[in-house]
Amino acid sequence: MTVDAPKVVHVSPGRVRVRVPHAKHNPSVTHAIHERLAAAPGISHVETNLLTGSVLILFEAAEVALEDVMPGVAEVLGAVLPGLEEEVVAGLLHPSADGSGSPQPLAHQITGLFGGLDRQLGSVSGGTVDLRVLLPLSLFFLGMGRLVMAETTAFPSWSDLLWFSFGTFVALNPARVTATEPVTAPRPVTATEPVTTAK
Repeated sequence: MTVDAPKVVHVSPGRVRVRVPHAKHNPSVTHAIHERLAAAPGISHVETNLLTGSVLILFEAAEVALEDVMPGVAEVLGAVLPGLEEEVVAGLLHPSADGSGSPQPLAHQITGLFGGLDRQLGSVSGGTVDLRVLLPLSLFFLGMGRLVMAETTAFPSWSDLLWFSFGTFVALNPARVTATEPVTAPRPVTATEPVTTAK
């Protein structure tokens, strides 16, 4: 018996969605996939959709890498779908963001890493701190620390860090910088206007 191949349709930090055609309108297969994946190590939550054959797998991206989760997913699908070919299972071990199986560009991997870190930082701080504030603030304090702790002032090191913290903050927070009202100089008093003083 040949089984339609499962396909990774979406990957983002901490979650992966797999489309399993054989699970569509098949409660026994859907239930088996759900139960086995929920018990798999590293997986924190599983949602299955009987109508679409979709399986959403959530995992803690800070603690478990996608590469560590996918072998368990492939093993479960291989056990539940006995007609699944080994090449298909092997293809599930290297998913990409677009589900094509080709590796993600490094820029996407880095963006995903920092996006996940930013979300975790926001959830821990209650939404008050994110990387756009923390990164320049860290550079500022690092620069100040070097300035204070240095016996001799090595010119570019501390000042570069302070300047870089300012530049990074402005670049990462353009809305915050431009949202403030501009400071205008007071209007000069002309000779024909009376001068009043506050009492």
